[in-house]
Amino acid sequence: MNKDAASGDSGRSARLLAGFVAAAVLCIVLTNYLTHPRAEAARERQMANALASVLADTPHDNQPTDDVFAPHAVSPGPVRWRAVHRVQLEGRPVAAVLDIEALDGYSGGIGLLIGLTVEGRIIAVRVTEHRETPGLGDRIEYRRSNWIEQFAGRSLAGPDPELDAGSGPASVASADFDALSGATITARAVVTAVNDGLIWFNENREQVFDNTAEQAMSDPGAS
Repeated sequence: MNKDAASGDSGRSARLLAGFVAAAVLCIVLTNYLTHPRAEAARERQMANALASVLADTPHDNQPTDDVFAPHAVSPGPVRWRAVHRVQLEGRPVAAVLDIEALDGYSGGIGLLIGLTVEGRIIAVRVTEHRETPGLGDRIEYRRSNWIEQFAGRSLAGPDPELDAGSGPASVASADFDALSGATITARAVVTAVNDGLIWFNENREQVFDNTAEQAMSDPGAS
């Protein structure tokens, strides 16, 4: 085979390969374009269900999935902030849901939703994602055990009488949580993240709800 023939074969092979690559890329782009709306709708449904699970029976008439406050939070602990979902009834704040990630789990990040009353008392906490060890750390999931239910009713003890849990449920910071045998690091990461979330909300709740929150908290007739 002469050089010209070899060169021609190489050129055809290169063009054929380039054609296959271009076709594959086109298929990927087209598939993503066609499936994106369904994937986005599925994510929205999943988030709506997760928010409902931490709000329990809290009455509201807005869409917390769409009513979002973007926090510029700097936490002293290993926590990444995603969003704060505002929950309102007839234009008045009734709750908030903190969407955060504890970065110091045993196997990486642990996504958490923390439902809070306007006064800062926990309605419920749920884990949204994690990579903790099956049979050990995964017991932070509501469907695996009732460990996560220990947070309900707790708050941040402090000088604000609205948040002083001295006569009620113990605060998160001072509480003795039931241990997760074999998953101490996982449990500590969740407790620390929830406590950091409470501290941030206590300091920023008026900003979260803007003037509406301030009015609701100062109005004796507010429900």
